[in-house]
Amino acid sequence: MTADSALTYLRRSADKAVILGGDRADMALAALETSTAVLILTGGLYPDVKVIARAQEKNVPLILVHYDTYTTVEKINHLTRRLKPGNTTAIQVALENVEKYCQWQTIVEAMR
Repeated sequence: MTADSALTYLRRSADKAVILGGDRADMALAALETSTAVLILTGGLYPDVKVIARAQEKNVPLILVHYDTYTTVEKINHLTRRLKPGNTTAIQVALENVEKYCQWQTIVEAMR
């Protein structure tokens, strides 16, 4: 898919997470021109400098993962099927995992 044709889909949702290969600078830049809350870049590939600069300008966090795009989407789907509003046990486990495995303080500081 080209970046131009992707814009049709990217404009459909506000404050979305966009998951794409870390080597797709064209798609990442297109996503950053729409209402995007986070870019999740897959394949363990470091993004282009232009993507990093534009994400900083827009205050959009970049998350780099080593999984391929399909596996990343599947893992997120698996998680969201388990987390439901009102399920305090599942939410507590998720919060504990974020605290244990995510350097969220660093992310928050970087966003300031």
